[in-house]
Amino acid sequence: MHRRVNYFCMFFAIASLATTCVLFVKLHTLKHNTKQDIINPQSLEKLYTAISNIQTYYHETVNTDELIDNTIETLVKNLDKHSKILFRDNTDIEDSNNTKEISSLEPSAYPNQNEKNLNPKKQLSLGLLKDSSIFNIYYKNTKNILYIKCPIFIQGATNYIKNILRQYPSNYPTILDLRDNPGGIVQEGLDLVKLFVSSGQIINIKDKNPQIYYDTYAKENYYIHRGPLVILINRNSASTTELVAGSLKKSQRALIVGEQSYGKSSIQTILPLGSSNDLMKLTTGEFTFVDGSSINNIGIVPDIKIGNSSTASAKLKDRQLHFAYKIIEKYYERQNINHD
Repeated sequence: MHRRVNYFCMFFAIASLATTCVLFVKLHTLKHNTKQDIINPQSLEKLYTAISNIQTYYHETVNTDELIDNTIETLVKNLDKHSKILFRDNTDIEDSNNTKEISSLEPSAYPNQNEKNLNPKKQLSLGLLKDSSIFNIYYKNTKNILYIKCPIFIQGATNYIKNILRQYPSNYPTILDLRDNPGGIVQEGLDLVKLFVSSGQIINIKDKNPQIYYDTYAKENYYIHRGPLVILINRNSASTTELVAGSLKKSQRALIVGEQSYGKSSIQTILPLGSSNDLMKLTTGEFTFVDGSSINNIGIVPDIKIGNSSTASAKLKDRQLHFAYKIIEKYYERQNINHD
């Protein structure tokens, strides 16, 4: 009797988990077909029977919780290379390679999270970021050219950059360094573009998460920088970073210098996983540029391709940045303008 009760409880637990899994998988599909949205009871029965057979007949003892976790993890992992389960009891939620692939995150669906975006401390606590230094924005004024390094688009990044830009005249020449920036919050990238363009649609977004709203249009009251702009990218510049660089390139607002970028236009949302503390990072949408083009698996091709050679002299160790300064200096020489 006790064994039967355990199986009965396990059935409903598995059925609940399976239902949650299937619903989240359906989020990934951009087609709205009501017939497809109905969960087949035979599929749930098959899942329960498989786990029940393993528990009953497998020659070794199996931890049911681990078995279900592994099943869900495989289910999500097989969707695409950016979707994954974030287990809270695993201190190494993201390995070193995936830390570079924080990508376009929209965490507003996190349980009990009313704010639209996660702040840095919360991102650290969720394991989305391992090191607080990764979101430090750095800037300096050299040769009367403003240099801004943005390592990731977390909440508040654009506002911080806006405050930096406001310290200088609106036509002040600027270098925006987005190299090794893996992306981040999509709306932060959109709002950054608005600082450099005055009107028009920035990108198209298809996202099946109803809790996310994107403001994709530039506005005159956001527009604060009118001067020369050079953006640095490399092969590790991805996602939201490519949104920024690509849209400013297509609007002929910025000159892109460096290496071809990563090539990722999908958008991930951080979602709760049932009543557990685990989370799901699921691809829920993608963006394309206004002309319909996509950079997925392609990347942004810079206007001027230049690498950082490991054999370069110490003076020119950062050839890309050195070249960016030279571009702006040559621009003013051609215009016969003294920007000192």
